[in-house]
Amino acid sequence: MYYKELFLPFDPWKRLPDHYFSKDDHKTHETSVFNKYVNRTDFNKETLDWFTSNGLYLNHSMIFSYCPHHKTSIHTDGFEKTNNCMYSAINFSIGGPGSIEWHEPLDSSSISTPKRTAVAKSAYHDVDKNKTKLLDIYNIKNPVLIDVETYHCGTNNSGEHRYSLTLRWSPRTNFQQSLEIFKPYFLE
Repeated sequence: MYYKELFLPFDPWKRLPDHYFSKDDHKTHETSVFNKYVNRTDFNKETLDWFTSNGLYLNHSMIFSYCPHHKTSIHTDGFEKTNNCMYSAINFSIGGPGSIEWHEPLDSSSISTPKRTAVAKSAYHDVDKNKTKLLDIYNIKNPVLIDVETYHCGTNNSGEHRYSLTLRWSPRTNFQQSLEIFKPYFLE
């Protein structure tokens, strides 16, 4: 299992500043998908309070902007085998239909050297898409807890612009630990 749908009592999109929804970075950085860090202070009180009530500190959250019919590379969040790895996140999406896929590299030669994204400068490794085995696909319908340590990619499956808000916290928790923390919020 690489994801779990959630029912959450807050809306992290509420009152996010408009600059997070600017499409200018697509032109400036000549990319069909880009990411930006979201300042903790830009989140509404309900979102911050919910994380605090669960013993977590919301930080290093990001927003991904997708042009129609585009996908991210297959990647891990953070650098592999270091304390810079992000183990799990909660994703919220708006716009047309989208999905998340998880992959396993067929061998280590297909894994890139450490990289950083153009806009947010976040750490990642990607993998040659032709040298992976597909593990699972989630067609996004609800807020979802996701494993971001396993190679994955996000896709905009629609003809309209799409945004995904990825909420992250400290202390970092692996996916199994996150399943225990967020169990009361599972959508069954």
